[in-house]
Amino acid sequence: MKKAAIVLVLFMASGLSHSYGQASKNNKVNYLIEIIDSLDRVIVNRNATISKADSALRAERATGNDLRDQLITLDEMRKKLEANINTYQGENLKLNQSNRILVIFNSFVAVLLIVTLVFYLRKINKKAVTEPSANAASQTKKPQVSVHASFEDKLQQLERLGKLREKGLLSDEEFLFEKNQVLGK
Repeated sequence: MKKAAIVLVLFMASGLSHSYGQASKNNKVNYLIEIIDSLDRVIVNRNATISKADSALRAERATGNDLRDQLITLDEMRKKLEANINTYQGENLKLNQSNRILVIFNSFVAVLLIVTLVFYLRKINKKAVTEPSANAASQTKKPQVSVHASFEDKLQQLERLGKLREKGLLSDEEFLFEKNQVLGK
């Protein structure tokens, strides 16, 4: 572009030289040189602006490429996270079902334990009610009288048993049991 401007100035200068004199010719050449210099400065400024714009465009493209790469990476991460969430939701559902089954099973076992405990407590209570005379007799048992005990010892034991029955400490069944023990029956 510089060359075209110089050729234009020379062409204009040659055309002016035929119509004007030598003095005006120098003025015109100087004027054209000033125009060429100003055009040259404009061209340099424009080239600098274009260079800056090109640099900014390259930087924007690089930034755009970086952002595109980051967007692709984020999209891949999002897909992985969605897959993990779906997996965890499925596992969580399985765990919830397992927990429900365990709660039902544990409730069933607890009910069975309570029923078994009640059953055994009733059985023990019935046993205690049906055998109070045996327990009382065993608590009030006297040492067994030997076969060789004297008749007086047996009478004394029978008298004590009678007194215990009168006081209500022995029932009739217990009295008969102890009496048979003393008499050796």
